[in-house]
Amino acid sequence: MALEVLLATLEQEAREEAEAITAHADAEASRILGRAEADVKRRRVLHVERLEAEGRVVLGRELAAAVRAHRTRFLTARADGLARVFTRAAELLRALPAERYRERLPTLAAATLQYLDETAAVVTCRPELVDIVRGVASAWPAATIAADPDALPGLLGRTTNGGVSVDNTLPALLARQRDDLAIEVAARISAG
Repeated sequence: MALEVLLATLEQEAREEAEAITAHADAEASRILGRAEADVKRRRVLHVERLEAEGRVVLGRELAAAVRAHRTRFLTARADGLARVFTRAAELLRALPAERYRERLPTLAAATLQYLDETAAVVTCRPELVDIVRGVASAWPAATIAADPDALPGLLGRTTNGGVSVDNTLPALLARQRDDLAIEVAARISAG
């Protein structure tokens, strides 16, 4: 009997030791599994954050490209619109009747003659404006006034030797002021 009791005791101790080993193994497996799950979760979060960051970068680039493309289309459309405005303005100025700019003619004639200084010069204008230009030109005895029915509105002055030319026709005046006027017109367009 003593042998039976000894075997039963050994058997009981082996079961208890196996249960303890199993419990310890289960606890270690749970701990390892918990760490693995936490690591997977952390990696998933990092991966999602990286993907979101990459997405923000790509979106930022695409948005910047879209803004640049829109700005380019806007600036091109504005430049085209301004070109049409100035083309039409030049057409209107070429056909402008003399009475519409007659009051500005003495100032324009004086500026033209002052630039030509004391040299022998010919100032060309439309026939209906000759008397006004002659009145101003009386202070410049070397100046001759020539009537040309095909002359553009305004004045065209040239030294008789052809060395100096002053184009104070209305289309030329518009062309000289185009950049400043374009800035002003563009600002008005942008303001709506």
